Amino acid sequence: MAEFLRVNYLIAWVWVAAFAIEALSGFYGDAILDDSNNIWTGWIVQTLPPIIVGAVATKLLSGSRDDTSRGQPAA
Repeated sequence: MAEFLRVNYLIAWVWVAAFAIEALSGFYGDAILDDSNNIWTGWIVQTLPPIIVGAVATKLLSGSRDDTSRGQPAA
């Protein structure tokens, strides 16, 4: 169970980082550039973090299984 919690916390913090990048990008585009419809700060930079997090979460979850998830008894 400790491995599950470690992976769960890690994924949660990766999502926090992704949402922070999105928020900072939106703030930069709106407050600094004064253009909330900027293609980079409004769309591209805000779309990439969730895609990357999805890939990282999938990789972490696929590598966190133990032998019992494959139908073999635990030692």
